[in-house]
Amino acid sequence: MNLKMSIVEMTQTKQKNSTFKSEHAFEARAAEAARVTTAYPCRVPVIVEPHQLTNPPKIDKTKFLVPRDITLGQFLFCIRKRLSLHEGNALFFQVSGTLLPMSSLVGTVYEQHVDFDGFVYITYSTETTFGNS
Repeated sequence: MNLKMSIVEMTQTKQKNSTFKSEHAFEARAAEAARVTTAYPCRVPVIVEPHQLTNPPKIDKTKFLVPRDITLGQFLFCIRKRLSLHEGNALFFQVSGTLLPMSSLVGTVYEQHVDFDGFVYITYSTETTFGNS
């Protein structure tokens, strides 16, 4: 049990040290999230970054305004297209160090996992499946 707790704490620490957070001050992030959620109340601000402990392909942008009523699976499909992943690679999302069901609505994920600055931070990783390289 202590091992599990230390892994979760390590994942959350890595998430807190995300690239977006280190490059932008808290006040600027909070102001941008507030501005966006006011202008687009049906969308949520999401930051998508590669997981720190894996080596997935880099994504061309990290900030997304995602409709509240789509599922994580639909959003994952959009990210997968941006990454141009081979069909033999699986893509996984983590929010706050946990894998969430792909049937979860983005709005629900936002309400449960919003950061203090108003963004949801999603990390992604890939895994080779079916023996492809």
